[in-house]
Amino acid sequence: MCIYYDCRTTLQAIESAGRTDWLMSKIFEIVMDLSEDFEVKRFMLGLSSLLAPIEMPAAIANNYANVMKALVYLS
Repeated sequence: MCIYYDCRTTLQAIESAGRTDWLMSKIFEIVMDLSEDFEVKRFMLGLSSLLAPIEMPAAIANNYANVMKALVYLS
């Protein structure tokens, strides 16, 4: 939900910690196991926030297609 509420600050913090690649991998791993509606909605809100036209870390830009696939899967 942090990504949804303040995407830029959240991404800056994750990127400065060097954990963006890890986070993206973990998100795509978890998405396939979501079963509850509230979980799906939260992930969709967060992932859709990544698609806003902001300066994004390379790890997210490189995973743009995976973000789209995850959103389609969740819908």
